[in-house]
Amino acid sequence: MKSGITDRDSGGCGVECPTCHTVYFLEKNLNRDRMYQRLGFGSKKGWTLLCICGEQVSFEKAELKFFSVAKTAYIRGYALEGEWIPRRNLAATILDQLNLKAGPWVLRPSLSGLPKN
Repeated sequence: MKSGITDRDSGGCGVECPTCHTVYFLEKNLNRDRMYQRLGFGSKKGWTLLCICGEQVSFEKAELKFFSVAKTAYIRGYALEGEWIPRRNLAATILDQLNLKAGPWVLRPSLSGLPKN
């Protein structure tokens, strides 16, 4: 069975491996054994994640992104490619799956009620 957007009922902050596109969620410390802290230049602290594909992914806290996933993937601590959607693209993905495009029926604010100078 192909998973759809309705299967993505959970979400969390994570980091994506650029090689295999697995996303690791960091809120629940399930991936603590895959990460180690490193010191950068100056006093910058960062982390390195050891991915299941062998890639070492370095990141800082500010680089974390929010992903929508199925609850089962979130509970296990990671989501494989195809099991996640970046949160910023969620609305566009829903529209694509519904095969809708923004048309003239989209509500726009009315300017008629504004005071005139």
